[in-house]
Amino acid sequence: MKRSVKFSALAIISAFLFIAPGLVAQGPTPVGVWQTIGDKGEDKGKVQSYIQVYEYSGKIGGKVTKLFKDPAAKCHAKCPGKKANAPILGMNIMWGFKKTGDNTWEGKILDPEDGSIYSCILTLNGNKLQVRGYIGISLLGRTQTWTKLN
Repeated sequence: MKRSVKFSALAIISAFLFIAPGLVAQGPTPVGVWQTIGDKGEDKGKVQSYIQVYEYSGKIGGKVTKLFKDPAAKCHAKCPGKKANAPILGMNIMWGFKKTGDNTWEGKILDPEDGSIYSCILTLNGNKLQVRGYIGISLLGRTQTWTKLN
């Protein structure tokens, strides 16, 4: 009987130690709805879209949930696969983001205007998300700042 109680206690403690890290707050994440702002040309400073950032299979992705300039806009013909000439609204444009630091994630992002896929670093700072797209090394990229809506 004593042996059974010791084993049960050990099993409970082991289970708790295995499960407990998942119960601890994981810190801030970029999950939520973000407002994108144009950063060049006639769209500079204007709200362009809303992006729903979500978690899936331990990764982060994002899709376009609202377009302000042209809600019927289509992805460029050079967009990969089924995305070519498909409606941008509802399209997944971010995928495979993995946490790489306290407030940073790395993955891929699609620019539906020209069909380019970029490596991307997300950096969360309160209700601001720095979205840096680049090819090769991040020094040769461009950063947009998105603002969280919820």
